[in-house]
Amino acid sequence: MLPAYLRLPMSCGSPTKSRYRTRPARRAAGALIIAALAGAGGALLFARPDVAHRIEVGESRRAVTSERPLRLSFIGDIMAHDVNFRMDDFSRIYGEVAPYFADSDHVFGQLEFVVDPDRPYATYPRFNVHPAYVEAAIEAGVDIFSLANNHTTDYKADGVLATLDSMAELTERYEIRYSGARAETDESLDVVELDWRGRSIGFLAITRILNDWDGWELTYVIDWSRLSTERFLEWLEEATGDYDLFVLSVHDGTEYQPYPDERSIAFFRDAVAAGVDILWGHHPHVLQPWEVVERDDGRRAVIMPSMGNFVSGQTWGIGPDDTEHWRANTGDSAIFRTTVEFDHRGASIIDIDPLLITHYHHPAGGVSVEMLMPMADRDDVDVGWRAFYDDRRRRSGRFARRQTYENLEYNLLESEGGR
Repeated sequence: MLPAYLRLPMSCGSPTKSRYRTRPARRAAGALIIAALAGAGGALLFARPDVAHRIEVGESRRAVTSERPLRLSFIGDIMAHDVNFRMDDFSRIYGEVAPYFADSDHVFGQLEFVVDPDRPYATYPRFNVHPAYVEAAIEAGVDIFSLANNHTTDYKADGVLATLDSMAELTERYEIRYSGARAETDESLDVVELDWRGRSIGFLAITRILNDWDGWELTYVIDWSRLSTERFLEWLEEATGDYDLFVLSVHDGTEYQPYPDERSIAFFRDAVAAGVDILWGHHPHVLQPWEVVERDDGRRAVIMPSMGNFVSGQTWGIGPDDTEHWRANTGDSAIFRTTVEFDHRGASIIDIDPLLITHYHHPAGGVSVEMLMPMADRDDVDVGWRAFYDDRRRRSGRFARRQTYENLEYNLLESEGGR
């Protein structure tokens, strides 16, 4: 039997949301141009780790609007390995990075586990946590969640329903929203609507992969068949026109690869062509190069193929000398801060300010998330680990210099005076 979203007249069902508003189409006709940041009037992140990592994308249009720009932050996978959920205080995971969420209007996080309080905590290969684990992320400042990933059905349909129940209960206590799963198999894809100063933000989370297909009917899964992909993109083009800004979360890609698959990046670009303004990707567990897409009317969208692991225990088994170990890459992530302005044409990304984070074997136990840049200079960090974090900073710089799609040339930040 076809998936629910393919059985409905509009492929994925007519776009639904909590409050419907008619918005003029924001997409200008014509081709999209994948823009190098230099061509977009800015410099590229991470070119020199010792330089403040801020990117001005294009010329600000604050002169044509009096409203404060919208600030959205995106983080990577929130995992639940045993070294994470055995911590005696979950708030210690986020203690050092939570202040960097404070000036964002919304912070988006990806929950890569089932949330079922009636099951014990469980690590790989079938993850489960209790609501208290999610609550720590909420209290740190994360308020918008993707539930769509390959582990959504780790405990089949019962696990999906338990996660939805847990998130609904948390919603009664906190101002959070989430997307990626549904309680009924006949429900169409439901776009979460966020209101910001009279502007509407649409948010949808999908996954293209599942580890267990038992229970898939309750997930927002768009499989890789040509029919599913084409019909979803048609549905997406209709849905995005109802919002001033549209954020699409996509769980896809190949694990531990430093660059996105050609198939994945093609889909991401097609989604932007269908009206997505911010494409937030995850699954590979490592950072992958992001890109800015310039539309023919000058507005800009951004694609983040993979934000890596924000919370994880995958670096637990390595030591400070294991700089070449593949697991070392799983501790690299970022707080991807984007600033959006609106004018008569619609939404446009005007500033990208990614802040590198890393994972720290905390002396009190477990793994905490820390800002990477100061780690090599902290007196409370072992000398060997300081060298490890210094290496991660250098690798982050080389990572950005290798960032290229279709042989685009990037104007790298070579000196602080070049900003």
